Amino acid sequence: KMIFKVFKGKDRTQSQTTNSFVVFSDELKNIQNENTTIDSSRFRNYGVIVGNGKFEEGKQIQVDVDLREAAADYKQIIYIDQTGMIYDETKQTLAEYKVQLAQAGREDLEKFNEIKNFTFDAINKKDGLRYMEDYDIGDMCEVFLSSIRSSYSVRIIELNEVFKESVHRLTLQFGDKLATINERSK
Repeated sequence: KMIFKVFKGKDRTQSQTTNSFVVFSDELKNIQNENTTIDSSRFRNYGVIVGNGKFEEGKQIQVDVDLREAAADYKQIIYIDQTGMIYDETKQTLAEYKVQLAQAGREDLEKFNEIKNFTFDAINKKDGLRYMEDYDIGDMCEVFLSSIRSSYSVRIIELNEVFKESVHRLTLQFGDKLATINERSK
């Protein structure tokens, strides 16, 4: 018998007022053994989307999707093949087709985000943050990392709890899931 439950964490960032705040930081001395991974090797912010059949047919339609924050930002371009999306002028206008093509391209382009992942051991103090009371898996928390001089509002995506020889160790993973070797080779 398999049981499947959908679990949504709470927003514990300082931008909300419903829940208590949760801030992890080496300066607050509530984390140790920090490991930060920021991978921008697959990052793309500009897509050239091509649709409406194969090149040999000569009827291709192209739209550009620009996700840069400012026009002066460097373009990280990727070409996205949507040639399976065929334009049928009896069912839609050319403008409607281009909007549909751009949306499909935008969804593909969002797969090429910068990956930010943070792992560390939480230090449980009597007067500090307590697991399952102040925070839990799925919660959105604030993470301040003085080692890279950055702060992030990120979700707890994985939690590893170990009890060994009267020692309780809690390792938290925040941010984006890291790609496996097979996923990176694609």
